[in-house]
Amino acid sequence: EKAFASTKKISIETQGYLRVSYSSLYMDYINMEFSYKSDEKIAEALKLGTHLHFSFISCNNASTEHMSILHLCYDISAVLHTRSMKGGDPGATTKTMTQLRFWTEQLKKTHMVRYGELGGDLENVRMAMKQSKLVLRNQNGWFLTKYRFI
Repeated sequence: EKAFASTKKISIETQGYLRVSYSSLYMDYINMEFSYKSDEKIAEALKLGTHLHFSFISCNNASTEHMSILHLCYDISAVLHTRSMKGGDPGATTKTMTQLRFWTEQLKKTHMVRYGELGGDLENVRMAMKQSKLVLRNQNGWFLTKYRFI
């Protein structure tokens, strides 16, 4: 990531396409970083996830992989927010709450792009988000769902 992101020879658009093409490697790495206890490692994983998210927006919006990275980033930001609330720093809590809201909104938008307006009903959007999270963030998640779609 650092090698091609720091060079001026590769355009930003090409960098985005490279990220998307290596998305499975990014996902494995981000999941690994997320498993560490250190807030710094988890924040670094969120930063990489953010770069990958913006790359997906530009070239493969609302794909299954994009939804998966969004759920992962939401989970990471939720952990960071929970830890900041325990720390008692109001500034950090406000920052992490803003991040959590950002990822929630990105998930909502992506689901609405993929599945349509879902009747304009926020409850339908929430149900679709829960369904996709169950499938994408759990091993054998497909078999845990009531509805067999993603």
